[in-house]
Amino acid sequence: MTPPQKIAHLWRRAGFGGRAEELHRGIEAAVEELVGYQRTPAAASPPPMPKIPPGIHPTLLLLAESVRWWLQRMVQTDRPLEERLTLFWHRHFATSAAKIFSPGLMLAQNETLRRNAGGRFGELLKAVARDPAMIQWLDLQRNSADHPNENFARELLELYTTGPGHYSEQDIQAIARCFTGWRFNFPTFRFRFALDEHDPRPLRILGLQGQLEPDQVLDYLAVHPATTERMCRKLWDSFAGTPIPARELKRLKATWQGTHGNILAVIRQVFLSPAFYSDRALRAHVQSPLELYLASARLLELTPTLGDVQALFRMGELPMFPPSVKGWQEGTAWLHPTALLERFQLVLHLVERLPAEHPLLTVTQAIQGTPERRIRALVSQTGIEVGPATSGELQNHLDAPRRLLGLLLSSPEFQAA
Repeated sequence: MTPPQKIAHLWRRAGFGGRAEELHRGIEAAVEELVGYQRTPAAASPPPMPKIPPGIHPTLLLLAESVRWWLQRMVQTDRPLEERLTLFWHRHFATSAAKIFSPGLMLAQNETLRRNAGGRFGELLKAVARDPAMIQWLDLQRNSADHPNENFARELLELYTTGPGHYSEQDIQAIARCFTGWRFNFPTFRFRFALDEHDPRPLRILGLQGQLEPDQVLDYLAVHPATTERMCRKLWDSFAGTPIPARELKRLKATWQGTHGNILAVIRQVFLSPAFYSDRALRAHVQSPLELYLASARLLELTPTLGDVQALFRMGELPMFPPSVKGWQEGTAWLHPTALLERFQLVLHLVERLPAEHPLLTVTQAIQGTPERRIRALVSQTGIEVGPATSGELQNHLDAPRRLLGLLLSSPEFQAA
């Protein structure tokens, strides 16, 4: 990759695309800015929720507003990696408001993920395990000494830590017993431990044995060799989008173990790896509907609306509403014919909301010269590099700025990150 390609690639992968001023920084400075997001002032807390119109189910409207608020935070944040990681962990610990049906619980979990997004994985696990939305989602409220419920224990091992092949049914049963009595109070929704519903008998879980505490088990799982490899692979795949070279995996695993699972330390290694900037990695990641929306809205500097929430619902990737505990599909699964049409309609809808004086609508009219030069002026403002075929198609629409911009955002070069 060329230096301009590298910086645009970094911002696409780390934070839904870079703004014009962000695309002119050096790689090392940009990496430190992204990874050091805690030095940037945090965004404001959620705005007050709207009044409920007559005839509208209040919970449904407030859930939609909760999603819209998070979309706005992702689009307008000055800490893009923080929101990118919050989304990564939302996909990892996929919890759906379709079952929780509480805006307050979903927003509280969202903040829990954000607060712990870049710290140690063990601390994140402990925070999520105590999160009321997670407790309700995986039925920890029903997990008691007399009637153990294995839902949380099974997903903790299969999806959240070691992955399949590293545990037995006996380990699942033992973890379920270990977490008996985990509850949250109504109406405060604060975590509590119900001692009278806890099973205190000694346990054997993987390499641990004895009177085991839940936090002890979570700390152990967070740095288990299988968890270490799985999470390093998953972080690399999410941010780099290519098969991880053996030497990079070894390096990331050493960082994970050496820092007790420090997430930002591993992310920094990913962003500074030469393999992250290989030609193979350029535009190797197919953007999901949500990622396409966020990249477009951030580039166009739009404020998300409830209409955008509805559009993402139709496209099958609405935040806070994953289809299952496994989260959403990924990659080319999003590129079926119906989805491609919906993507085109989405970006055209976003472009239609721009004022006529928006710089991306006027840039091609302000430049004199050949059609090729006018297209180069537009793409230079967006960080999108287009090939000859796309450039030729765009030149046919220089007299229609909105359609031109919509076609650029619908191009194969923008559909991939």
